[in-house]
Amino acid sequence: MIRAFAFALVLALLGTACAQAQPVPRRVLVLWDSSSVAKEWRNSFAHSMLEMPLNRLGYIAEPLDVAKKLPDPAGFADAHAVVAWIDTDSVPDPADMLAFLDRATRAGLRFVLIGEPGFLRARSGGEGVPLAAANAIFERAGFRLLDEYVRLTFDVEADRRMPALVEYERALDPPLTPFAVWRSSDPATVSALVLRRRDRPETESHVVMVGKHGGLAALGYSHFFEPELRRRQWRIDPIAFLTGALGAREAPVPDVTTLVGRRIYFSHIDGDGWRNVTEIQPGRRMRKLSAEIVLEEAIAPFPDLPVTMAPIVADLHPDWCGTPEGRDIAKRIFALPQVEAGSHTWTHPFDWPFFERADAEALERAIASRYPGCQESPGWITNMVARVRNRLSGNSEAKKRAAEFDGQYGAAGAYNTPRAYAGKPYALVDEIGGAAAYIQTLLPPGKTLGLVQWSGNTAPGEAALAAAAQAGLRNINGGDTRFDAEFNSLSYVAPVGRRVGAQQQIYAAASNENTYTDLWSDRYFGFRDLAETIANTGAPRRLTPVNVYYHVYSGEKDAALQALLGNLAYVRGLDIAPIFASHYAAIAEGFYSARIVATGARAWRIEDRGDLQTVRFDPPFDDAGVDFARARGVLGFRRDAGALYVALDPAEASPVVALGPADAGNAVSLIDSRWPIRDLKREPERFEFAAQGFGAGTMHWRVAPDARYALAVDGAELGEVRADARGMLALSLPRVDGRRVAVRLQRVQS
Repeated sequence: MIRAFAFALVLALLGTACAQAQPVPRRVLVLWDSSSVAKEWRNSFAHSMLEMPLNRLGYIAEPLDVAKKLPDPAGFADAHAVVAWIDTDSVPDPADMLAFLDRATRAGLRFVLIGEPGFLRARSGGEGVPLAAANAIFERAGFRLLDEYVRLTFDVEADRRMPALVEYERALDPPLTPFAVWRSSDPATVSALVLRRRDRPETESHVVMVGKHGGLAALGYSHFFEPELRRRQWRIDPIAFLTGALGAREAPVPDVTTLVGRRIYFSHIDGDGWRNVTEIQPGRRMRKLSAEIVLEEAIAPFPDLPVTMAPIVADLHPDWCGTPEGRDIAKRIFALPQVEAGSHTWTHPFDWPFFERADAEALERAIASRYPGCQESPGWITNMVARVRNRLSGNSEAKKRAAEFDGQYGAAGAYNTPRAYAGKPYALVDEIGGAAAYIQTLLPPGKTLGLVQWSGNTAPGEAALAAAAQAGLRNINGGDTRFDAEFNSLSYVAPVGRRVGAQQQIYAAASNENTYTDLWSDRYFGFRDLAETIANTGAPRRLTPVNVYYHVYSGEKDAALQALLGNLAYVRGLDIAPIFASHYAAIAEGFYSARIVATGARAWRIEDRGDLQTVRFDPPFDDAGVDFARARGVLGFRRDAGALYVALDPAEASPVVALGPADAGNAVSLIDSRWPIRDLKREPERFEFAAQGFGAGTMHWRVAPDARYALAVDGAELGEVRADARGMLALSLPRVDGRRVAVRLQRVQS
């Protein structure tokens, strides 16, 4: 369960309920600095550490770069707060940052400061912001800064601390970070960590505070970071801290982890290694390709677990490196009902930003000799041999280009080319729409391709994301979520996605086997540790769906295959709602588009949600049920993983969620289901709905105690079912392999 401190903090800082017929603000403006440590948003702490907790609370991060002219905050009418996370103690234009914060806080936006203020000093050596002007901002958030600084911390002690918040993942291990002296300026502000030197009361500093208008986590006391190994941990509980600093609100949170009351499961495969001959016997003697091993061992035996397969076109196309054998395997895979088709691009770009350069074509032409061509098993060995050959050749031009470009995020070890294949000049239209169109020719009638799975460093630019949207494709990959003994921090759990200009990249919900195997060079069994991440991201808070994400080259080595099969066996035993990867991507898109409008007392209308079908209420607001007399388009609710999950009906464009007593009364209500459900119709003596999914259609409903129903699926009578004394009705519908069926339950009178 969530720590007791979080409950106390929420209750202490509980704000006013949302006004009637008012949108619930979901946007948080996040100030960061591209001119300091992180040059790109995706590499900043604000993105990698802060954005996931914001998403968890239902907020959308709007990155604003202080190295550029900041916009007028009045343009963000749906903004709730400003968070500043500046990596250094100075910014390029302190006056601009101060003016922005002044306008934002005067307009009523909350202000949260993590780390250094940034605007007290100018990086160029010019004048910073006077302390009095800075305190005018800080005091609106409930704290102020004194003109004192404690550099020697050998005798510093914690005068007051709330361990559940300030020592969440890492203790206050000595030597403590030197600190500025911060004080509360509002009696309502809660000080979670107060430090001072022994017998020196003037050094007392409240380095972690939360109040009714914002919060502070001072430098060194928000998180720990070890730069050499690039390891990080939270010192504060970021979710509890932000809940207090941003204000607890009894409003539904759009949730991407859950569907029809169960944790979402999806699996997707990148096509890397399609043509690799397996090393696993007896397939090795028969010279089977890794793709065929994956088909026979990891896909076909699991008809209950849908999966999305995304080949690389260059591995299949006859004008590139494709063979009839490789295309036949693709057709056999796509013929299975539990398989969805995706695209892993045409030539597998490793470094997407490389191709945004104006001189990319000329640079690539100069290193053309590095490309390995169509060897049977391209990979890190081939790249290494090519690199050695170039060095021994004495080709000075090759050496010069190698110095200018040396990739580092290859799918199988350090790569030395910006993409895997270069049979013709790079063209974005081919990588996105062209690749999807070719793979479509390998699909059976009735199947379509709707997803691109980003390759290489998974860092597509705005143009690539726009090309996917224009081609009618959803997108996924990136994020690399892990939460295990090796990556032992919530900070390694990625947000829902990444903002890129006007476009949105959707992240995978878990890392693939690449990070578990030292970039596919060692510890080929490492992917078995995925189960630890699944468990840690499922409780005490449900942070992500269950995602088994891997490459075709897992069919090359027995240790990797066994690890994969172990993961599939593990997820089979979980309480999951299995869907395709494109369905998850659509749900994630709905997280960003959804609007929540308060319509009355404990009632909200959910608009523009796309395929997102779950909203969540966190403690202390989870001790309720749905008031079906006031609700519209609600399938049911379930209390699970420390929260209340409300399932929405996809058939209702603008459902209304209304809370009432925990007891649902006599209304028929869904508790949970393995199959997604829609079009629920409740009548006095019957209810009916449509459902489709994979595996057995297990589900639970709330009905009247001991009620009996005649069950029919697609008009065929399947017998009688009966609820228990608590009113729980358990169903198990026969397997339909993803086909939609109509389900009817007619009340049988005793």
